Amino acid sequence: MNHFVIADDSPLARSFIIKLLRNTTISETHFTEASNGQEVLEYVQTNKVDVIFTDLTMPHTGGLELAKRLTSSTSAFPAKNIVVITSSGNQEERQELAALGVQHILTKPVTQEQMNTVVASLFKGKRKRKERTPYGY
Repeated sequence: MNHFVIADDSPLARSFIIKLLRNTTISETHFTEASNGQEVLEYVQTNKVDVIFTDLTMPHTGGLELAKRLTSSTSAFPAKNIVVITSSGNQEERQELAALGVQHILTKPVTQEQMNTVVASLFKGKRKRKERTPYGY
């Protein structure tokens, strides 16, 4: 089973990301929600997580700081499995994320097509995918 953490200070934004993820071809996924990066840091210490989707701007610990701390810890979380979602077009932050190894930075509003592309890239050849019929079920 895949385990995704969705971090955003907006419950509505978290629900929207989960909805997009459920509409991708990845199967058997468990979602854990967090309202800031600090909650994610605490959660990953005791739980196996496959992918973290995080907003860039959150209280306490934002997405950039979260990525820095996750990738520099002794049990480093793979930067390629961090997806940053932002409404900011700040190139400096994007460059810092890229320097950390973060490969997926999405700009809000995220579309289903963008999410499909990210999920396909993250799980290329790694996980069993659910079969999609022409009608989506």
